[in-house]
Amino acid sequence: MLKRLLLVAGAVLIFAAAVISAPEATSPRREIGIGRLPGEPERIVRRCDNEHRVQTSDHLEQVLRSNFVGCVIVAKDKFLNMTGRSEIPIRGGVTLMGERGELGSRPSLFTDAKCLDPSVQPRSDACKGYSLFVITENNISVTGLHLRGPAKGSRSSQQPYIDGITITADPNMKLGRGIYIAENEFDEWTGSAVGIGSTNKARTPEQYQAEWTALTKDDAGLIRVDRNFFHHNARDGGGYGVTVGSGAFAAITGNVFDFNRHAVASDGFAKSGYIARFNYVLQGGFMQDSFYNQHFDVHGTNDTNGDNKSTGYGGTAGDYYEIAYNTIRGAQEYACVIICLKTRPALMLRGKPTSGMRFDANVVVHGDLDAAVSLKMEKNDTGWGEDHGAFSFSAAGNQFGTDRSDDLATGDFDGDGRTDVLVATGTAWFFSPGGQGAWEFLHASDKLTRELGFADIDNDGFTDVLYRDGAGNLGFVKSGRVPLQPLTTTPEPLANLRFGDFDGDDLTDIFYTRNGRWWVWYGRLKEWQSTQSSGYAVSDFLFGEFDAQKGTDVAVITGGKWQISSGATGSWTELNSLQRSNFRGGVVADFDGDGRSDIAFDDGSQMWSYSPGGAGALRALREGDGQSAAYPELSRLLVGYFDGDRRAKVVSYYVPSSESMPAPNHFMIWRGGLRDRFEKRSWHAMR
Repeated sequence: MLKRLLLVAGAVLIFAAAVISAPEATSPRREIGIGRLPGEPERIVRRCDNEHRVQTSDHLEQVLRSNFVGCVIVAKDKFLNMTGRSEIPIRGGVTLMGERGELGSRPSLFTDAKCLDPSVQPRSDACKGYSLFVITENNISVTGLHLRGPAKGSRSSQQPYIDGITITADPNMKLGRGIYIAENEFDEWTGSAVGIGSTNKARTPEQYQAEWTALTKDDAGLIRVDRNFFHHNARDGGGYGVTVGSGAFAAITGNVFDFNRHAVASDGFAKSGYIARFNYVLQGGFMQDSFYNQHFDVHGTNDTNGDNKSTGYGGTAGDYYEIAYNTIRGAQEYACVIICLKTRPALMLRGKPTSGMRFDANVVVHGDLDAAVSLKMEKNDTGWGEDHGAFSFSAAGNQFGTDRSDDLATGDFDGDGRTDVLVATGTAWFFSPGGQGAWEFLHASDKLTRELGFADIDNDGFTDVLYRDGAGNLGFVKSGRVPLQPLTTTPEPLANLRFGDFDGDDLTDIFYTRNGRWWVWYGRLKEWQSTQSSGYAVSDFLFGEFDAQKGTDVAVITGGKWQISSGATGSWTELNSLQRSNFRGGVVADFDGDGRSDIAFDDGSQMWSYSPGGAGALRALREGDGQSAAYPELSRLLVGYFDGDRRAKVVSYYVPSSESMPAPNHFMIWRGGLRDRFEKRSWHAMR
């Protein structure tokens, strides 16, 4: 398993992109290298002095409504029907958590109720909406769950607003602090998947009472929404990932959003705000009436009708908002006749925040700031060419027209023995378990795959991310998550390093060539040693397990033959007669599952061939499948052990050829059959 992961992580690529820096969230870009960045979501692990495992919805509600303090654990792979239940309190000191299963799956809590039956839960407003869970106390976590609402794909505006979790802070009593909503999946909520407000609710600053304690941006971290997946919360006139308003503040970091009406929204009430950093907003969306809704949204609170109600435009718009270091896709054009007049905004600000709004260091597909941001005091305003000062708005360090969804690499970032897919968005790294699960936040970084290496350098079963600075210092980010740790120095750039187990001791080693000499950094010695010499460049070599002796071998074409140096120390020995005159585009992996590395090539027209063990004659690996879709050549695809078995598989984004074929934003997989088609792999859209 170690050898397979090293070969995949060190040799397979990856699709290209560019780089930005991600410094402090309120300043333009500057070089920061790799480390934990200000505002990066750092995991909170709360002690479980008491544990209570539940496997039924009745038991879950009973425990949560009791005085129990500790961890309430929903057993993995459970599907608990919460229909008919509402306003279930999660009390202070409670961690409600799901036990994660295979490929990061979460136990599910779902409700099919669109209106509560008053005979079951008497409430005068039972059909006007409710929340499944409510939080009003301190030091509460909800993590590792899949919370599904009742929409069932319907976007009808006739549905009541139903929220997944409602958090209400009381600034005067200092309640609603230490709240942590992390690593969950939320979908199908007609209201807010997570709705955050406070007891001090005033539409305008003038209406905010003098005796009320006000929260500020410095309090945003008291309520954290980190590393969740929000998707298909999509009701017309509702349907939000996260809402923050009514005098509340929150930090929203490292989440993935897709196909929500708004990813994050605010009612713009006085003393409200949010700080959103390192989120990945995918392109999914829908037209409501004749327009697309913006990803990030802040209402204005102007009372245009004199009835103490707002149209959502004009006047004040909360206190302070910061949208920084996010990657935002979804710039659909609409209102098209000959040309398209409108673009779906990344952000719409509909009034003037008291303290201001910052839009900094984001990576967006929109062509420029005017396309990315719409500032409007009236609904019919164009949103173009606004006076930023009139909206207390500023922007710095953003990158426009940038799509890094193809900047992919492979590794095992969760240690389950399956190859995962990593994307470097330019603001953070996210990974998909097995190339099948939804993206999960890994680390905040501006570094792209071309600047990085991937190998299990500390031999703990998790792929680490390696980075070399300009002075030659080589370090690694353990499991792709923790700050950079020093490892060694090397005169060669990362692109010229190769990873393997050259001495066969099951520890990761590093290889490079310089001035005709081969150098290996051995994991057991933690030092470089010269092992061989040749006149070949590292780009001439392939690396794999080709002979019976344990250890990574170096293969080259020399003397009219394929030859290997066993363990990077032996003399050249023949592997086979000349099966192909060069190794250009060659991919090394165990395609037949016999424990030896094979060498495969793309012959064009979706035809692949391979040499079993590198010693056998070339034979067909794939003969195509008759699909007209042209996938990239084999060396540009993702090769790995995605199913956790011995045979290497191949993953790609789908390349569309007709409207009847699957959406191009999913991963597809070739499982190894001679005439197998690429099949849909990912559970969700991935870009």
